[in-house]
Amino acid sequence: MLKAKAFAKVNLILKILSKRPDGFHDIDTIMQNISLYDDLTIEDFGDGIVVDCDDKSVPSGKLNICYKAAELMMRISGKKGVKIGIRKRIPSGAGLGGGSSDAAAVLTALNRLWSMGISSSKLLEIAAQLGSDVPFFLVGGRALCSGRGEIVKKLPDLQKIFFVLVKPAVSIPTKWAYEEFDRKASSGDAVSGYKCYGSKTGGIVCSEEAGAEYENDFEKVVLSEFPDIKKAKNALLSAGAGNALMTGSGSAVFGSAGSQSEADMILSKIRPKYRDSFVVHTVNSPTELI
Repeated sequence: MLKAKAFAKVNLILKILSKRPDGFHDIDTIMQNISLYDDLTIEDFGDGIVVDCDDKSVPSGKLNICYKAAELMMRISGKKGVKIGIRKRIPSGAGLGGGSSDAAAVLTALNRLWSMGISSSKLLEIAAQLGSDVPFFLVGGRALCSGRGEIVKKLPDLQKIFFVLVKPAVSIPTKWAYEEFDRKASSGDAVSGYKCYGSKTGGIVCSEEAGAEYENDFEKVVLSEFPDIKKAKNALLSAGAGNALMTGSGSAVFGSAGSQSEADMILSKIRPKYRDSFVVHTVNSPTELI
């Protein structure tokens, strides 16, 4: 049996470039792992796949992304069964990548547990079959993700940065956020105008030096429709956060702090109104196996 900590992520920068013929969108985003994590146990099982999660809103069968990850690895390995236990700490529907991180942790753990010897490049190909964010969680730390998110370039690690993370009492379907972005773009509404940080290939590429300023194209469509998220962002800024940004397509918002003590102070002001709020910091790996 192996145990894993599957770390969440935030998007320091997120640019939506264009809609692709396959229905996905080309993006440029800088993702960063943070210290909030789900606890997983992965162990051999007699026959079949069992996913046991303490959050009953998370599907336990074939609709669970960890089930799909295990299924792919079983096809390659010839193994007959695996049991996956998940203790959820990462809020769902928040743009924190909890499901994708869990799936990547399953791939990593089974590769070791079953001594499969799958290369990093091959594991990335497998991860891309599961979801656009999953490859990032095999690389982790800080990375520039492009294409639909599956093309991952590791960036130099940042020094430890503290954030206060807030999950308002609302969840945003990613599909809705992209559709709303496309609708506003096609109607001529100003949803572009993203401030980028340089180009190395002739296209729009977020610079490796980016990070002091945060920006997310999804805010241009989500905040106006979900005022609770905008209120959470403003609450972080009012409490003393240096910057505040929604991560992914929402609904979680994170605000930067200069130190652990400053983050604790901001949290003390935020927590009475937002139960799902946390002090977190940057980490330089996506999964910790025990």
